Amino acid sequence: MSAAPTLILLAEDEPTIRMVLTEALSLEGHTVVAVEDGLKALSELERSEFDAVVCDVRMPGRDGVEVLRAVKEASPDTEVVMTTAHANLQVAIECLRAGAFDFVPKPINIIALSSTVARAVERRNLRAASALLKASHAVFSTKVEHLPEVVVEVAGKVMSADHVSLMLPGVDGKLYIAHSSGLPPEVEEKVTLALGERVAGRIAVDRAPVLLNHGLGEDPRFAGLENFGRVESSIVFPLTSGDRLVGVLNLGRRLGVRPFRKADLERAAILASQVLLALENARMLRQMVASERLASIGQLAAGVAHEINNPVSYVLANLQLIRTCLDRLAAISARDRDSLWEQWQASSPEGGMADLARAAADAEEGALRIREIVRDMGGLARGQEESAELFDLGDAIRSALRVAAAEMRTRAKLTIELQGGLEVRASAGPMSQVLVNLLVNAAHAVREVEGRPREIRVKAFREEGRVLAEVSDTGIGIAPQNLGRIFQPFFTTKDPSTGTGLGLYISREIVRRYGGEIQVRSELGKGTTFTVSLPAAAMDPPAAEVTPAPAGQLVRRPQVLFVDDEATILRTYERFFGREFDISLAQGGAQALEAIAKHQSYDLVVCDLLMGSIDGMDVYRKACGRFPRLCDAFVFVTGSREHAQVREFLKTVKNRVLEKPFELDLLRGLVRKKVGAA
Repeated sequence: MSAAPTLILLAEDEPTIRMVLTEALSLEGHTVVAVEDGLKALSELERSEFDAVVCDVRMPGRDGVEVLRAVKEASPDTEVVMTTAHANLQVAIECLRAGAFDFVPKPINIIALSSTVARAVERRNLRAASALLKASHAVFSTKVEHLPEVVVEVAGKVMSADHVSLMLPGVDGKLYIAHSSGLPPEVEEKVTLALGERVAGRIAVDRAPVLLNHGLGEDPRFAGLENFGRVESSIVFPLTSGDRLVGVLNLGRRLGVRPFRKADLERAAILASQVLLALENARMLRQMVASERLASIGQLAAGVAHEINNPVSYVLANLQLIRTCLDRLAAISARDRDSLWEQWQASSPEGGMADLARAAADAEEGALRIREIVRDMGGLARGQEESAELFDLGDAIRSALRVAAAEMRTRAKLTIELQGGLEVRASAGPMSQVLVNLLVNAAHAVREVEGRPREIRVKAFREEGRVLAEVSDTGIGIAPQNLGRIFQPFFTTKDPSTGTGLGLYISREIVRRYGGEIQVRSELGKGTTFTVSLPAAAMDPPAAEVTPAPAGQLVRRPQVLFVDDEATILRTYERFFGREFDISLAQGGAQALEAIAKHQSYDLVVCDLLMGSIDGMDVYRKACGRFPRLCDAFVFVTGSREHAQVREFLKTVKNRVLEKPFELDLLRGLVRKKVGAA
């Protein structure tokens, strides 16, 4: 893009001097707009933005000092060179206070004037470059989640724009407003443009920036589009990386303000290149964070498979034993119902009912272990997108220990010391990721130790309004020259095949997001201690307990609708609840809506969220639309809380959510409490 010629406003009432100065400045490569009095100078200032102004102090209409003040009010970066044949100290002081760049006395030395104007333009350019540098620093130093707001803020300042918006492509390919100045949030959320729609959509397709002044009619690409409302002048700049659209930056100046010109388009190009780079860096960082999380999961997958296979093995074995015993029981009952118990005991060398009860208990314990392992992995996979909540950091530590169990299987002694009062307000999934990373690092460190004890110690306690979690090892330690670099992205002391150099960097970013910090102490050859510090959370007062009436004392049988697309789960509900409650079963969303339409007085609707063509979210919306009383009656069940659609839906409701698998007694308690409170 070629540099735009500098634009100079010359205000001089003497025709001969005006003509000579115009010619001299034009020969220096400037574009000169010459006027003969102060009023016309003010008129030109309203229409255009100048790189410099050369102005006589004494002129008809408005004097030079008034013009100077008007320039500095409208465009503070524009430098003003004053000329006068009647210089005195008072006038000089007045002009300097008003912001004049320099004085050139009359009779004018053309060489001196040209040099002064060149310096004035250079100063303006340096000021513009400094503003771009500050903008670049602000954009690159901000956190990823605040990047759109910072881009809009600095673009407005650097470009003197009244309206700024940053549009980014969504998952559906349409452009949405990530942030803007001057638009209410509710309006921002509604504005979406398909590619090719409106100006931004057409620029996104065309991939060429545009400068528009005085409406859209001057550019054939926008034929048929309505003009901007309050915007007189605009720059629309596509942000592209190769063939991929990254976003669109919109800059506008309102009616009555000087319009953008070619020099502004060039400045916008520099700014846009910095914004594009920052957005691409943010995208790559998000990808690397996701990759690091997936790498952590992949690294632990074999160990987790081992952890799951153990309980699965004895769950299956015990269930086989239970089935064998039940087959024997069925055979005995068919032969002799009167002596059922005696024959059952005599024909069961395994111990009869006692063994059957033990087998069932062992199977239940194994299933609970499987559930905890799957939940731990699910929390780790959910990662960054959970919102802060009150939870016990000790639970996140125990979860991390289960997930990292395979990596922790070294000859090291594991010591765990978790005190009470470990409540914090953060997100359990990301904090588990932090702790898993620290535990795995500790396990790797002690593996390299020979000839002395290997130990990993995990400790958590509360101290002076903070919750501290320490992960210590007696491993090889960290060299002093590396201690200051371990939290830098991509720095690692591990082999490149086992370390990405992102784990500690990401861990620190996660902890800082919740007002915490990670510190490290290490001595080469003796070991390392990482300390995670988070603000302790004030405990909410306990909710009042509602004691449900015993099953036999319920004033009426609760009416419960169970909705799931798995027939086996519905049969389980029927076997477990059928004797105590009046239950209805619906396999899928369509049957659920039919049941609700026929019978709207259910005390509880236990509804799976992810089903076939009509999922639980649709069932809830349609049921609430027709029968608002049922909104509070829904209890949601899901095995995929981390599913994006489920996660977004649960942000909009306050109903109870049970994660599969769950204890059926918990659901029984919910039903009893619901009926007891009715």
